[in-house]
Amino acid sequence: MNIHSNSEKILVASTDVLHALENKTPLVALESTVITHGMPFPQNLEMAIELEEILINSGVTPAFIAIIDGVMRVGLSRDEIRMLSTAAGVMKAGTREIATAIHLGRSAGTTVSATIRIASFMEIKIFATGGIGGVHRDYLQSMDVSSDLTELANSKMIVVCSGAKSILDIPKTFEVLESLSVPVVVFGSDQIPGFYLRETHIKSPLRLDNVDDIVGIYQIRKQLWLNGSVLVLNPINKECELHDFDVDEIVESSLDAAFSAGISGQDMTPFILDNIVKLTNGESLRANLELIKNNVRLSASIAQYLA
Repeated sequence: MNIHSNSEKILVASTDVLHALENKTPLVALESTVITHGMPFPQNLEMAIELEEILINSGVTPAFIAIIDGVMRVGLSRDEIRMLSTAAGVMKAGTREIATAIHLGRSAGTTVSATIRIASFMEIKIFATGGIGGVHRDYLQSMDVSSDLTELANSKMIVVCSGAKSILDIPKTFEVLESLSVPVVVFGSDQIPGFYLRETHIKSPLRLDNVDDIVGIYQIRKQLWLNGSVLVLNPINKECELHDFDVDEIVESSLDAAFSAGISGQDMTPFILDNIVKLTNGESLRANLELIKNNVRLSASIAQYLA
């Protein structure tokens, strides 16, 4: 599929993605900021290849989404992934920045919101990521709420993650999702997970233990023309969680460091996450990688059942 503006392509899907869409075979979207902004090289490249291989070995087509030289790309080649893993000056694009990146001919890693928007346009039904954005802890001062929540409310997908990122106000984030009528289910647990931790002591609005129930809810919502993605929270595996660290204390310390350095806006999250990596001696990076892989495996099972 190609979309043209002023005689120039602004969206291109790979042959593999088009084949999966046309033949209704399993397909899962992946965000590219995990490559461009989430991890350092070469871990980012190794992770991207590993995520693709998990899906391919499960009989699922991977669809990394990015903007390259002003063109929205759905399904990346290994050369394109390698380029994004080392390129300098790559934008971080939420929904707001998509048109800017296209018009200026820039390359950008797509965040959760931008990936959902582009994947929805392509009618891709499942998206796997690490964690979603949400309400920031200093909301009353910064009014900072991620556009991820708006996209979750407007799209009609199944989104698999390990909860809201630990740097956020998790209770408020899920209150907002409830207000936006976004259905939230926790896979195999009675509590909402805390990204690096399996439990937050916040009761799950709905626990599901079977993939077919997730697909069933998604299909009925689609039949009823209900907006709002089905948000599936997949707790991090017990052996991978950061149980040896006081995550809240580390996050608060990282927030203080960000404020002292004058960091704000889109620069806030990567700064804090980098600081958390330092304060956990790299353990948070390992946990992040493991939970993303776990989410991709679950998304592959959902994609297979849906297909």
